[in-house]
Amino acid sequence: MMPPSSSDPAARRSRRPNSSGLPDWLPSAYLDALSSSEGELEPDLIFFGEARARRENLEFDDADYWLRGERPDAWWIFGESGQGDHWLLHTDSQVYFFDHEQGQRSAARFAFVVESLPQWLEMANVLESSDRSSDRIVRDALERISPGLADRYPFALA
Repeated sequence: MMPPSSSDPAARRSRRPNSSGLPDWLPSAYLDALSSSEGELEPDLIFFGEARARRENLEFDDADYWLRGERPDAWWIFGESGQGDHWLLHTDSQVYFFDHEQGQRSAARFAFVVESLPQWLEMANVLESSDRSSDRIVRDALERISPGLADRYPFALA
């Protein structure tokens, strides 16, 4: 699934802060998780608290990080892998992954992972609670969250 373009007017919403100082399009599931999910949920799934997310997104706003002058209006970094890769929310509430080895950021370089943050948190729970000794058990659990997720997950499962 290709991410919507950052420059597509239909996909863009205001990155203007709401009364909390966060973009007004962030889903309530994200705002709720800010108070309860900060930190490493699993080695490749680190959820930023509000202050860290703000810092990351301020840096992320710099045009030098973007290919061909694309702008990040439709994206919010909410976590990382611990290796420089980022987990992002799109204005449509879907979760994407960016591998820093791709170079400059571009919507076309973001890989769709799941439909929503609750699914991402469920994925983190499955990965954190599994001992990864049985690839089939982990794959089956991920597939129950979202068909195809085991193949979309950007890291080795075993």
